[in-house]
Amino acid sequence: MPSGIFYAAARKVFSRLGLAPERAIVEDFVAARIQAERAARRQTSSEDVTLEEIWRILTRSMGWQWDATLAACELEAEDESLVPIAAMRREVQAARQAGDRIVFVSDMYLPADFVAKQLKKHGFAEAGDGVYVSAAIGKTKGSGNLFRHVLQQENVAPETFLHTGDNSHGDFAIPRSLGIEARLCEPARMTRTELGMLQAEGDSHGAAIAGTMRAFRLAGNSAEMDPMHELAAQFIGPFVMGFATWVLQRAQEQGVKRLYFLSRDCQLASKVARELAPQFGGIDCRYLYVSRQALFLPSAEAISPDGMPWMRRDFEEPVLKKLLAKIELTYENVEAVLGDLAGHKRGDYHLKSDEDWARFWKALDTEPVKTRINNLIATRRNLTRKYFEAEGLFQDVPWAMVDLGWALTCQQSIWKMLKKWGRPETMRGYYFGLVKPRIGPEGAGLSEAIFYQLASDFPDSTKVGNVFARITLLEHIVGCADHPTVHHHEELVSGGMGAAYAGSVNETTLKFCHRLHERTLAFVRESKSLVEDFKDPEVCQRVLASLVPVFFSSPTESSASALLGMSATGDQNGLDPLPIVEPLDWGKALLPIWPKAKTSTGKWQTSDSFWLEGSIALTPPRVRKLSIMVQRAANRWAKIRGTASRR
Repeated sequence: MPSGIFYAAARKVFSRLGLAPERAIVEDFVAARIQAERAARRQTSSEDVTLEEIWRILTRSMGWQWDATLAACELEAEDESLVPIAAMRREVQAARQAGDRIVFVSDMYLPADFVAKQLKKHGFAEAGDGVYVSAAIGKTKGSGNLFRHVLQQENVAPETFLHTGDNSHGDFAIPRSLGIEARLCEPARMTRTELGMLQAEGDSHGAAIAGTMRAFRLAGNSAEMDPMHELAAQFIGPFVMGFATWVLQRAQEQGVKRLYFLSRDCQLASKVARELAPQFGGIDCRYLYVSRQALFLPSAEAISPDGMPWMRRDFEEPVLKKLLAKIELTYENVEAVLGDLAGHKRGDYHLKSDEDWARFWKALDTEPVKTRINNLIATRRNLTRKYFEAEGLFQDVPWAMVDLGWALTCQQSIWKMLKKWGRPETMRGYYFGLVKPRIGPEGAGLSEAIFYQLASDFPDSTKVGNVFARITLLEHIVGCADHPTVHHHEELVSGGMGAAYAGSVNETTLKFCHRLHERTLAFVRESKSLVEDFKDPEVCQRVLASLVPVFFSSPTESSASALLGMSATGDQNGLDPLPIVEPLDWGKALLPIWPKAKTSTGKWQTSDSFWLEGSIALTPPRVRKLSIMVQRAANRWAKIRGTASRR
């Protein structure tokens, strides 16, 4: 992205001139650089221009004396930003091993010796290879004349020549019109997600982030595009890096010395934060093994709706077995008092009314169930306290917790218990997003987030709304961890305190997690300069607000395929999971217009996977086309039904 280079060149130029790189003068410089190139092209009789010609016009427009060292600043910026396209390098190396003659042909205003030096530096060119640059020759690929020049100089026939490039006109259509075999290098072209980053900012920040994503994606070393590498490049890397930078920045500004990242959603974020912490004064980043299941029960104040507010939540289906799992009971434990209500559905019974809920609470408050629950609460609370003590939550250190979101119920539970144990200091938490409604400051303490969900009576903001529409996916993809959900805390045989897990992690999930974390940390280590962009909270918010909807609505096939075999569920105990992605067949493509029966939440289930767009990306073209048409029809019908119901 040339304009991104211009911003980097501007900073170098102003440093050399002893000027402060304020945004206004930087933007003036970039605009003048673009205009100078246009002017140079209008004035030349050649098909292309040189960097010197451009900079002579540029220095005059900026009111500076001509100085060749200023033009060299752009070459320095180019040198620092160029990254090899691994797929192209492999192709060049294979051709060289096959004994083919290698020539490099470029439409470029940069000096030919600079281009040749970069090709050698990055493992493409060797001594004796041909290097043909339009600026030096005065002919371009776009006109076809540069190709004619190369054929003449190399003394070869067009049909013996194979050209590969990423421009559909100059690298494909033009050489083919001359009888040259041509191939497009598809990976080199910008993805929709990368273009979305440019559109999100439209300045040096967007260019830097999009360029970094593209550079990391293209630097993959595998012969085929590695789905996990692409997933890290196109979404997970910039997402977690932006989130972690924002958290560390806020913590540093507020004097927080220690951060507790809650499992499992923030395991990857904790690793990234530890990588970046030295840039923020060395904030202590720790990982706390907790979960809703591990926190809600020990924080319960009574067997009642007020004492256990987390039992009834609007976004959860009130299935009896799922409700009982929250308090570590089974249907058999309550069958004597709820059998006549549940009938033959037993644990699969859905509570349908306030009367059902009243009977449910009465059953829990009946002996011997009542004593069993109270004893369990006391046991779990005692072990949780010991775990918190071991992890330093009672130490006299300013600390805060970090989580993806969403309603502050975990922060409320932790603060409830800490206050009972004599630590009344106000809790503080940092979040990616907070929903409405959520727990207020009186119940949960202080909190802040990058995104806040708008109230239902407020005009919807599409980007913010799309962020919150992907909560479950964010939890299971960004929040993928290498350990199961924490069920409760326990004393370890080896000594100390630790987590007792609910179930186990299957091999597919474990491999996915390890590979994703490895690739994401590689992205962060190679992209630490982005921290300066993400430190601006407005930039961070705009970038993430664009990244989430663009990625999830238009994933590449490779990114989506990384999630094959992974599942997701909205239940806190992991019950009734669905695949995240699954290729569609003809029947599944038609599913949105033949919906299943309504669930107890009143929502229509129209897919057998959590991420429909990801599933469509993996679907064969003919079925994909049908699925998209059907989905559009279903969306239109849903809008019509919604309008009718409001009337």
